[in-house]
Amino acid sequence: MEEVYQVFDLDPQEATALEAYMKEYFDRILKKLKEIEYEKNKAKAKTQKKSFFR
Repeated sequence: MEEVYQVFDLDPQEATALEAYMKEYFDRILKKLKEIEYEKNKAKAKTQKKSFFR
């Protein structure tokens, strides 16, 4: 990997920071997807409860 840094004239410390940024970014996306799925399931359960008592 060191050779890649030299060829593209990159600082290895910046690449590590980019990895951390990407991890945080995807962690946020996954968290939001889980929230959306939870809300979807909650709405579905609420709809099912309503139809049960009709």
